[in-house]
Amino acid sequence: MSRAIGSPHILGGHVRCGYCGYSMTRRGTWFRGGYYGCGNNQSTGNCRPNTYAIRHLEPAVLEYLFRMVEDKCAFENVQRNLEEDKGRGIEQEISQLEKTIADIPQGAEKVFALYETGRITQDEFSERRAALHEMAESGQRALAQRKKELEKLRGSELGRETFAEALRTLKDRFKTCAIAEQKAVLASIVDHITSKDKTFKVHVRYLAPTE
Repeated sequence: MSRAIGSPHILGGHVRCGYCGYSMTRRGTWFRGGYYGCGNNQSTGNCRPNTYAIRHLEPAVLEYLFRMVEDKCAFENVQRNLEEDKGRGIEQEISQLEKTIADIPQGAEKVFALYETGRITQDEFSERRAALHEMAESGQRALAQRKKELEKLRGSELGRETFAEALRTLKDRFKTCAIAEQKAVLASIVDHITSKDKTFKVHVRYLAPTE
């Protein structure tokens, strides 16, 4: 679930599935800019498609962030929400990933049983076994990353002035600066975005408590 730094879309690499915690990947470029969908579902068939049109999600996220520039209570509201939710989201993702990884051996046994009973061909068996192997490896990488993020949660504090300035910069220069700069500013504010059933939640970086 590493970030797609080279993505031409400002949210590329930031969006995660609200069901399983895996990255949501861009698909369907032929239709109105495409959409984000669960990468776990795309690569293994697990989870669910959980799609969100890019032309709807990206403007909605940016509008949400730009509104915060005008909201005098934005910093306090975000800080309070973070105090309530701090670490909970990552802990839930860790739990989901651990469950997914723990279920893989059972899935492998089912695939083998299908092959033994002649319900799938040898090629299908090989493909499914390879998919499960890739799922296990990607799951372990994602799990290690989430645990690392949990440990460093309080090490990425964002002060009031930095927070406000980053938002103002993103709003003021959004239409004129290059996509790489837009993404850099966004990354300084947003840790990730979870999407579930056509809704989203922006997880900003941990804000340092005010004195």
